[in-house]
Amino acid sequence: MAFWQKKDVGFRRSARISTLTLARLFDTVTGELIATVAITDISAGGMQIETSEEIKAADEFVINFTLPNGSEVKNIVGKIMRHTKTSFTEVYGIKFIKIKFFAKMKIKGFIRKAARRN
Repeated sequence: MAFWQKKDVGFRRSARISTLTLARLFDTVTGELIATVAITDISAGGMQIETSEEIKAADEFVINFTLPNGSEVKNIVGKIMRHTKTSFTEVYGIKFIKIKFFAKMKIKGFIRKAARRN
């Protein structure tokens, strides 16, 4: 599989793409680091993350990451919508609750360019 790969939209509103990059999750109240995780797919509406540790996050948290094209995306507020567990990995579906216009455009631009390469 390529470094990124477009996936079918299915029931989602936004196109999503497989990727691999790190993200940091922070508590919205204290600003304390909750976890460093791997983003395994992303869309303008949310992302799938994987980690070896269970996330005991509040209802919402702040997400900061750098896309593989070098664009920094900061201060997105997200919420865990889904959680599954495999033998050694915790997998979470995150919905973006608050995302600024330019952050959304960076993500959409990354997905468009990566989809053209496939």
